[in-house]
Amino acid sequence: MVIFAPIFAIFAFATCGGYSGALKVSVDCANKSESNLNIEIGFSYPFRLHQVYFDAPTCEEKKQERLFLIGDYSSSAEFFEAHLCI
Repeated sequence: MVIFAPIFAIFAFATCGGYSGALKVSVDCANKSESNLNIEIGFSYPFRLHQVYFDAPTCEEKKQERLFLIGDYSSSAEFFEAHLCI
């Protein structure tokens, strides 16, 4: 029975582990009709932020530009999770 305890602990941690968050950005242009004051950007574990994008107004003739967040924290997060399981 003792051999099952670590296996159950791993499965319990795997089902409970996770994180998601959101970032709100406002772009205020001189021409208020081109502004977007409520851009919501969602991200989640394992924090590969360089793959998360959003479309923001450029304040030039209602054009939009696709922007990406900066950073890849997946290796740190995955190492921390693997270290906890061991």
